[in-house]
Order: sequence, then C-alpha cells, then structure tokens
Amino acid sequence: MAGVRRGGGAEARTAAAVAAYCRKAQARDLVGGAGGNMSARVPGTDRMLITPTGLALEEVTPARLVVVDIPSGRVLRVPRGLAPSKELTTHLAVYQTREAAGAVLHAHPPFATAYACAEPVLPLVTITAEEMFHEIPLLDYAFPGSEVLAAIVARGVAKFPERWAFLMRQHGLLTIGADPRAAYLWADLLESTAKTSLLHALLARQGPAGPPGNLPV
Repeated sequence: MAGVRRGGGAEARTAAAVAAYCRKAQARDLVGGAGGNMSARVPGTDRMLITPTGLALEEVTPARLVVVDIPSGRVLRVPRGLAPSKELTTHLAVYQTREAAGAVLHAHPPFATAYACAEPVLPLVTITAEEMFHEIPLLDYAFPGSEVLAAIVARGVAKFPERWAFLMRQHGLLTIGADPRAAYLWADLLESTAKTSLLHALLARQGPAGPPGNLPV
C-alpha cells in the first residue's frame, strides 16, 4: 500500500479538482443522469483517479474516487460499495498513449452527441472554434467500456496528437487536458460549438427574411 500513499498532497489536490469539475460538468448539462466519467493523473506519479460507476457526476466527492495504476491498469483502491467507471479501459488508453494527458472527460452533451450520432462533419463556424479546434475527429463506434473501444481511442489519440477533443460515434465526446479544468473547458467549448453550428445550419436553411438587421460597419 505504500505505492498508493506516495504523493498524498498531490493526490488530495487532484481529487478535489476532479470532484469540482464533475459538478461543473453536470451543472452545464454535459451529462445526464449517472452518465459520463472523468479521471485525472496524479502529478508526479503513475497513478490516476477515476470516477466510480453508477454515480451522477454531481455526486462525486474526493473520497469516492477510485485509484488506478496507469501502466498496469491495476485498481489500487476502491471506496467501499463502489466500482471503477466502466470506461476505465478507455481512460487508461488515453494516458498510456499520450504522455501529456493529465485528465480525461467523457460526456454525452446533447448537441455534440447529436453530431456524433447523425455523423455529419461538425462545422467550425466561428473564428474561435476554428482557432481552438482546427478539426474534431470522429472516433469509430464500439460498445461502451469494451477493449475494442479502448483500442479505437488509443489509435485516434495517436493519429491526432495535436487534438484534445474528439467525438465518439453514437456515443458522445471525449476531451483531454493537462488537468481537470482543461478537460472540462474543452468539453464545454465543444458542446457550445455544436450548438452554434446547429443553429447556424437552421438559420442558413431558412434564408434571409425581411430587411437586413445587420449593417456593414
């Protein structure tokens, strides 16, 4: 158990950050019910903290996080009555593939997920979206929590080393950050981008109506 206790201060800070951004993700409607999961690497160690299965993200507390060894995937500590997220293998695939990954968020926000299900290219219609994302890769479908999905995610993360946000076909989104805050912000921006893109498409289909409301300056 000595390996679990190393970096206790860093682990406590990381756990607090994960719990805080889980609550933010639920408050921003990035997840519904008990869906979605988040993890973070404990700085200076080879361990990660991940949310348990069956809890809404708003119910996650630092004491309810599961501790996992990244290289081996071995679960080191599980709070009584809980189990790791079923997407544990997917999170491990990210950390084992991308050394710079410090946190991972998987969520099912409605607008981004709609693009992931309908499978059109998510157009980056704003300057901010274009500058921040450049492109948003769509990862192939596999059953949630499966080793096949983990392999798909690993290939996608390796193929697009400069991308930090991905759509998952028929599933939702996956974002990577240097820390929980960054992973959350990528997800929030991706959902906002998807919403704007859909509204833009609807307005463009409608066409102009009445006198112009915007005059060139």
